[in-house]
Amino acid sequence: MRTNLLLLLYFVLIQHPLSAKDVYFKHLSTNNGFSIQSAISIWQDQLGNMWFGNDVLNKYNGSVLKTYRLSDYLDGIKDTNIKQICGDNTTMIYIY
Repeated sequence: MRTNLLLLLYFVLIQHPLSAKDVYFKHLSTNNGFSIQSAISIWQDQLGNMWFGNDVLNKYNGSVLKTYRLSDYLDGIKDTNIKQICGDNTTMIYIY
């Protein structure tokens, strides 16, 4: 039985060889407009935008990095560490 399973696995691997995909990494830093060098929380929305939370909220769409300070939009809110980011993949983003 074990020999049959090994033969089957061998033929499956020959018929469908494993292939690697190219992976591209872009390094973001303060030189690109990132607010600080690290991120406490990261989330990707349905459109592919990457959201990074630290002392402010950073949005990266693949080419442009935009920074949002919560204190600019909400009265009485101080810019502090954003620990969690999530959303409903349509219009809302939730931060804690």
